[in-house]
Amino acid sequence: MTTLVGPIDVEEVRPVLFDFTGELKTGETLATVLAVEVTVQAGTDPTPANLLSGSAVIGGSMVQQLVRGSVNNVFYHLRCVATTSLGSTLVVVANLRVETF
Repeated sequence: MTTLVGPIDVEEVRPVLFDFTGELKTGETLATVLAVEVTVQAGTDPTPANLLSGSAVIGGSMVQQLVRGSVNNVFYHLRCVATTSLGSTLVVVANLRVETF
């Protein structure tokens, strides 16, 4: 499942929520965030990882990652990889557009 986030302004800092609810089995919980990866889907940004602000945080069946508006007119693809209490590795993705309001 891909979530569409935003758009956000180049000056904003906002949370992106990765919802793992549909991926978890009964009684299974998120244990660790292995990575939040950023790639450019459209536009140009030579350093897409600069979109991330701080570390991802687990809250229940969600992972929250703060992002900051980076480069105007860029569409980003974010990929969150997390492990679970049952030893699974799960991936949830989101797409984000940054623009100047």
